[in-house]
Amino acid sequence: MSKEVSKLGNVAISTITAEVDVMHYKDYRLYLEHLFEKIRIADPSYSQRKFSKDLGFSGSGYISLVIQKKKNLAFQGIRKISSSLHFSTIEQDYFEQLVYLSQERNKAKKSEISRKLAVIKHEHKKLIIDEPLNYYLSNRMCSVIGMLVNIYGAKFQPDPLWIIRRVRIQTTIEEINNALHFLLSKKIIQKVDGVYQNCNKLIATTEDIKSEVIQNAHKQFFKESEDALSLGVKEREYGHVTVLVDEAKFESLREKIKEIKDEIRSLANSYEKSQDKSKIAVALNLQLYPITRSI
Repeated sequence: MSKEVSKLGNVAISTITAEVDVMHYKDYRLYLEHLFEKIRIADPSYSQRKFSKDLGFSGSGYISLVIQKKKNLAFQGIRKISSSLHFSTIEQDYFEQLVYLSQERNKAKKSEISRKLAVIKHEHKKLIIDEPLNYYLSNRMCSVIGMLVNIYGAKFQPDPLWIIRRVRIQTTIEEINNALHFLLSKKIIQKVDGVYQNCNKLIATTEDIKSEVIQNAHKQFFKESEDALSLGVKEREYGHVTVLVDEAKFESLREKIKEIKDEIRSLANSYEKSQDKSKIAVALNLQLYPITRSI
């Protein structure tokens, strides 16, 4: 894994990927070409060699060959680019399918990939907001209420007392009211034909979200985990493992945690299509952190 970079040339990654949004492209090679051209405008000295290196490739001209259709991207290459550009989960899924669409020759398989792309764009409308996103992360009930809308559908009631009776985590009427106001004002949930709908299934964070906001959100999750210890053993799954690894391998373990989260999310999305009406919202907390210092 290459060292993570925060800039491409003189441009912050979060800025350049917002201006050249992968979700607006139907050709991944054109996306990479436009990305490079946009960086060059801000930094004329930026080279194809540096571009390839920043995207995680040791071959200095590899990305140039990909853009010229002289090389294809394999799965590892897709992951390198997604990681280097700090893609959100939805952007990574979309980019991956774009690559497969371009490189697939079988017409039936191309049609299936096109359908997957359409589903990603339709079901996972990305909402990237700055200060409001900080609030979304700071008030746990924002995401919980979104889940309740999905679970109850036409039976959902934007009533704090109705909501508080249906959640297991500690909250207050004021917190619920604030979350409802935020979700409705930002049109994250909307009333359509008399029924409340969750209009944005995924809230994607940008790279420049303040670290203390993320930390405070994590503290809420840890508190929930602690409270859930009172549940019966069949209602929860807890485990702990302490291992010894080479310090240089720590980053690869971080990447594995991200992959596990993506797999859980994809599996849960597949369950959403089932006809089983008895659904519950669940939380998965995975923590990986060093317990000794480097010498």
